[in-house]
Amino acid sequence: AGALAAELAPGDLLIAASVGVAHQPPLPTDRARREQALDAARRAGLTPRTGHVLSSPRVLGRGDGKRAAAAAGALAVEMEGAAIASAAAEHGLPFLAVRSI
Repeated sequence: AGALAAELAPGDLLIAASVGVAHQPPLPTDRARREQALDAARRAGLTPRTGHVLSSPRVLGRGDGKRAAAAAGALAVEMEGAAIASAAAEHGLPFLAVRSI
């Protein structure tokens, strides 16, 4: 995933609280699985972050797209999470996204 938040650096772990595409309501991740992932990461000595991940149909360069996504509250951007979250929701399946920057 690509970092949108200045405090994220290569190698940081982000456990998504939600994923989504621009101008649509975010899809929340499964809370129980998110808490399990956070606990596992901490036990492994990592300092995971949690927050919103934006799914973009195209690579965001260094310009306005990244600034707009960050201003909307996304910590990182990737390309497939929202599609997978949507399919999981349609089938009543829990969903979790874990990303490395």
